[in-house]
Amino acid sequence: MNKSILISAFLLIFICGYSVSYVAKPGEVESIASCQHLSKPQAAFALHLSALHRDLFCKRFNESQRAKTMAYADQFQGADAEDLAVEQVLQESRGQQTVPRVLEKYYDSPCYQQRKNGSH
Repeated sequence: MNKSILISAFLLIFICGYSVSYVAKPGEVESIASCQHLSKPQAAFALHLSALHRDLFCKRFNESQRAKTMAYADQFQGADAEDLAVEQVLQESRGQQTVPRVLEKYYDSPCYQQRKNGSH
């Protein structure tokens, strides 16, 4: 009897643990729903963005801008590389081809260095 309870508990934990891959934060449901028209790689990329950047990426960017954003994210380092890539494409769309000073200062900040090194 005791063995069957343990096996049942294990199966329940196993099934529940692998059935939930992502749980949206409050307010993100609408933002995620706005990305349903994207390709699977673009939608997966959008999940890594902050709510603001996800909204821009999904609703405002065209296909070319999305492709650029995804390419830039591979070039940036750190936990927020995707968000920085969105910012870079925004700057370029405004005619500024270089990384803005705000981002340069951010790269030098202790906050970025901690995130880059994996310590929070």
